[in-house]
Amino acid sequence: LLVSTSIILTGCGFQKNIDEEMIGSPSNITESTTSSIQSTTGYSGETVTIKDIKNKYGVIDNNLIKPFYNVEQTTTFSFSFNSKVEPALAVTVHTDPKCGVDSTVYQINDTYDNGSGYDIVVKPGSPVLNTSDRADGSLDNYNWGNAPVYYLSINYDLDATTPTKLDKPIIVPFTIKNNVSTPNAEANITLDGSFELIWKPVDGATKYNIYKANAVRNESPARNMTRSEAGYVGDHLELLTTVDANTTTFRDFNLDGTNNMLLSDEGVTNQNFYSLDTYYVTAVDASGNESFFSMGVEGWKFNSQLPKSFDEYNSFVKDENYNITKLPETVEVKMVDGTSFLFPINYKDTGSIDTYTGSHKYNYTIQGTALCGTVEYLSKDENYPSEIKSSASVNSDMYLIQNDINIIPDVNVSTINDSNY
Repeated sequence: LLVSTSIILTGCGFQKNIDEEMIGSPSNITESTTSSIQSTTGYSGETVTIKDIKNKYGVIDNNLIKPFYNVEQTTTFSFSFNSKVEPALAVTVHTDPKCGVDSTVYQINDTYDNGSGYDIVVKPGSPVLNTSDRADGSLDNYNWGNAPVYYLSINYDLDATTPTKLDKPIIVPFTIKNNVSTPNAEANITLDGSFELIWKPVDGATKYNIYKANAVRNESPARNMTRSEAGYVGDHLELLTTVDANTTTFRDFNLDGTNNMLLSDEGVTNQNFYSLDTYYVTAVDASGNESFFSMGVEGWKFNSQLPKSFDEYNSFVKDENYNITKLPETVEVKMVDGTSFLFPINYKDTGSIDTYTGSHKYNYTIQGTALCGTVEYLSKDENYPSEIKSSASVNSDMYLIQNDINIIPDVNVSTINDSNY
């Protein structure tokens, strides 16, 4: 056999996702496709055709083969082409279902001449999301890594006798086997406008680790990409903190105990104060086994939806003696990205009266935010209601999030990558 090795070197790093059936990018497989794809731990093994897989396991839609669940770290994938395609381009592995070039992982494609074309064996190269902060330490080369899901992209027609690039690649997702299921984490914005990570409990978990990947530099082409879209390149993960098994939410991103707020004696002056980065959650069991990383949760994507600060000094009307003589129904709140929106504001008389001016101290709360404080109000007609509620309301769509995060199958989900394949 004529053997050549093509090493695919790529990209730059961020993310997307899947549901319980592992939905990925569309492809253009037809029912008549008979070229073979197999997953083995070596080059030999029973051949399973794409048609066989589709007939036995079905498809998510007309374009996507169901994934290989829970394969080994060193699993290789074999593809038989009927033409002599360029090995490095024929099949690529990605961390994002759109399979853009930036999401390509480091891999090795061994090539074998099969007479009419090439058989290409896809092997792991450098592991993805590799960090020594994990309980199991960093992985050696020739492992797939710690990402929650990978996507095989078959970019050329398997049947064509001359190299023919597909209009849309065939996408085959796969996950790696672990002792602990990967948490399904996503972003959430609470009713008071606070950003948080949330995740579903993992069976057998005794604690959860929260990891942080620092924001990408402004000049980087990956600045506005998710980590999976950029292949997680540059994700030098840092273990931020560990929470107990009963905790499935997290919002204390600066670890100062204030849930990302700045407090004063009078109230909350800033919320969502510390810059948000990308976060990952892992589950750890009683034996110290740690799951792979959850889908990355990109806090920075939601900066336009997160209230940050309220300019109390300039927001209340004052008379010539600097007394506040009007309590507005709405006030302008600055968001994390610098834009501003009007929010309703409520007031409650504290019963504290200034003996010199006669003004009353009111506590105020800005609806839809955690921002609150006090204000000295001087009524010209000496009317001091015990409570003043705004007639305005918070925009109900303000904190809606379209999470791309779906379900990563747990470790017990059966896979078609067993001893028979």
